[in-house]
Amino acid sequence: RRQVTVCVLVLKGGAGSFLEKTVTPDPVVAENARKGMLSMVTAGRKLAVTTWNIAAINNNPFEYWITYKGDPQYEKLMVDVEQFLENPGDKDVPVSQVFTEEMFAQLDKQLTEVGKWKSVKNYWDEYKKRNIVSGFLKDKLLGKKRLASMPDRITNTINVDSSDEPVCRPTVINQYGGDLSTLDKWWTEWQRFMFVTPLKMKTKDGVEEKIPYQLLKTIKNAKYPMITLQEEEDSLPLQTMCAAIFDAILVHMMNTVSPPETWQGIRRTLVENLNRKKTPHTLDILERVYIESDIITLQEVASSFIETAKTNSKLGNLFHIAAPTSMDGARD
Repeated sequence: RRQVTVCVLVLKGGAGSFLEKTVTPDPVVAENARKGMLSMVTAGRKLAVTTWNIAAINNNPFEYWITYKGDPQYEKLMVDVEQFLENPGDKDVPVSQVFTEEMFAQLDKQLTEVGKWKSVKNYWDEYKKRNIVSGFLKDKLLGKKRLASMPDRITNTINVDSSDEPVCRPTVINQYGGDLSTLDKWWTEWQRFMFVTPLKMKTKDGVEEKIPYQLLKTIKNAKYPMITLQEEEDSLPLQTMCAAIFDAILVHMMNTVSPPETWQGIRRTLVENLNRKKTPHTLDILERVYIESDIITLQEVASSFIETAKTNSKLGNLFHIAAPTSMDGARD
């Protein structure tokens, strides 16, 4: 294994100002680091460091507008989605025309009977009147409250124990493989995913079995000050409702701008090339291009990537691979 001694110099008044005088480096480690760096300088050797944010938590095949050769339908789809969002016109309908009263009634029953949470009927009475684009997707305050983005982050793609394939929430913006051609089909599977199917996941405490709704976290006003204290108290059922509305709008939008067989076919191709093969593609780039680095720092890395790098790649043989012991498998 390649071993590199690193000397860290802390500038006075910078990070060092947070260290009390009682915090001192181990003198043996400090001396070895000094000698190692001097040896490198004498030999004219420079430390090669690679850094890469691999954005493993982002599993959205439509996140970027890519070059898609051979299928003009891709560009048409992306232009039509952009038009829907930027100039929706009469397509900017109330939420209740997409996520219906019947859907909400079913959801509220799940929230109260399965989740054992309070009803969010009072919130629904306001949210259902919002327009799907201007009043929901583009609502900056909703974004700051994290009521749709937080549950998406936690339940979008869940790595499960003893499987190379993750489990995905039924939505447009991940590699979910089911049929999203109608809202009815989507809604049946969404409820099953969120409230019925238990998943075995690796956590810092070992393998645990949880149903996805149990992974959700309270959204705290202390961290996200735009959320009210009452919304914080109700944030578990409230964010679940917002996630359902969000996913319903996306499914509705895609089926509005494109025939289901067209956009779902494009999505399957993107998923296969950009998402399902993301870990092997990333490892391949690291092994071919950056294998001579002394240090490689990766950000936004999934726990499954770390395990694969350690056990099934050249990196595991050449490098010491360190990851935070406090890594949260639920949020990954």
